[in-house]
Amino acid sequence: MKTLFQLALALVVGLTQAGCGGGSGSTSTSTSTSTSTSTSTSTAIATSTTASVSTAPTAGSFALTSTAFAEGGTYATTYTCDGARSTPPLAWTNAPSGTQAFVLLMTTQPDSSTTKWNWVLYNIPSTTASLVTNTNGIGTLGNADDGAGTAYAPPCSQGPGPKTYTFTLYALSALPTLPTTASANSGAVVTAAIASLKLATATLNVTATRNITGTAPGTTAATNCALLQSSIANYAAAGVSVDCSASDYGKLASRGLATHAMMNGITASNLQVPLATDFSGANAWKIPLMPAIAASTTSV
Repeated sequence: MKTLFQLALALVVGLTQAGCGGGSGSTSTSTSTSTSTSTSTSTAIATSTTASVSTAPTAGSFALTSTAFAEGGTYATTYTCDGARSTPPLAWTNAPSGTQAFVLLMTTQPDSSTTKWNWVLYNIPSTTASLVTNTNGIGTLGNADDGAGTAYAPPCSQGPGPKTYTFTLYALSALPTLPTTASANSGAVVTAAIASLKLATATLNVTATRNITGTAPGTTAATNCALLQSSIANYAAAGVSVDCSASDYGKLASRGLATHAMMNGITASNLQVPLATDFSGANAWKIPLMPAIAASTTSV
């Protein structure tokens, strides 16, 4: 009897210990679940961090830079109408694969509804990676605003405060289809022509402020006179000249037409044959050396 009782007691104790072991197993399962949750949270944090980093610009992105100014920097006077009117040095890196040509546009917005093009340069070869100061012979010049024609129109704002100018370089998948006459290719025409060809775009912004009121009148007049004289230097042999002896005007003199043997003996015209006209002395064109915006509008 005692032996049977001892066996029964041993069996109960064994079952009780097995039950405690089950509790321990349950605790282990709970710990495992907690660890899994922690791992999942850690993964979520890591994913969030990775997504945040991926939105930042990569080191290998298409970029436009200049040794003359940084992004958001100041545009030196030498590149404006108050200086040497030079084009700035520019360089770019990491052009996308498949680039066949580049287009460079320099723009400013006098107001929210108007865009003006200071520089239109298209058909830049794909092998080009920089433009030097006063670059020449690379690409084709389009028609800039402010009467510049197929040339660089340096910033010459008459309004107060700083103005922002943006250089935009486009990497293209093919040469744009444009009119053969460069003067017909305005900034708007070129922009429309490259709309479907853009592989990548890089921009560079600068600001320029004209200190017109703080400039000595004599200095400004002399500078503008020198610019006038340099602009007609190639035509001096044809009798074109600029006289700045007056303090307020530069007098541009010419004969209207260059002397030519075919004009010999012609003294009258039925308006179909142009005649040389004397635009000298009192008849010279008077160009203001200190231009200013009128206080009120003038009707024509």
